[in-house]
Amino acid sequence: MREEFLQTFEQHRLKFQKISEEEIVRADIGVITNVRYDHLDEMGESLEEITNSL
Repeated sequence: MREEFLQTFEQHRLKFQKISEEEIVRADIGVITNVRYDHLDEMGESLEEITNSL
């Protein structure tokens, strides 16, 4: 049950992130930043997971 909830939550989070990036926010600049170790549990452990979360 918890696993289903987490999958559904993640799908909605990705959907809303995509909408906000493509339809709401129009950025004129980009920002390069570092990723601290304490954020890896939220962003993922691999480089691909981290870049996808940004």
